[in-house]
Amino acid sequence: MTGRRFTRPENIDGNWNAAAGLTFNTPLDRAKVLNLATSTDANFTRSVGYVATSGAASTLPDAPSLREVNALFAGVVADKSRTAVTALSERLDLSYRRSWWDATLNGRVAYQHSNSSLLTTGRLDTWSFAYGAEANFTLPWGMTFSTDLRMTSRRGFFRPRPSTPTSSCGTPRSRSRC
Repeated sequence: MTGRRFTRPENIDGNWNAAAGLTFNTPLDRAKVLNLATSTDANFTRSVGYVATSGAASTLPDAPSLREVNALFAGVVADKSRTAVTALSERLDLSYRRSWWDATLNGRVAYQHSNSSLLTTGRLDTWSFAYGAEANFTLPWGMTFSTDLRMTSRRGFFRPRPSTPTSSCGTPRSRSRC
């Protein structure tokens, strides 16, 4: 039988994360119809675990006993895996609001650096970019019509060339019952 996976819990010290964020929103004019919003986020995660593989064929039955599984683990040497991930992101929105409609232009950039002790490549530096526009319209009878258009690109994900940008568009509608 191939492709079987056995796991067991281990107490490991060293898993932790830290995160910080800053958001700022301000009107750009006296009438407060033009607004600027920005959000900056940073996150650091450190994960520790054990990884072990065995090339030996398992002769365990489909439902092994605890004694049989423990005997399987007794003969395997596990490597300690350490992964550190640093993530930084920035989002910027410029919006214009009127009584029955609003429109927003937005953009986001995110960077992530991953470093693993067991991967042969060791480190991965990735970027993702997104920009777009959205609009909301509230009609006099209480129906709201929304639309958005977004373009997303990614870089650094083990590809020989940059990824193809993708776009998405949505048009949800809703009606207030109040």
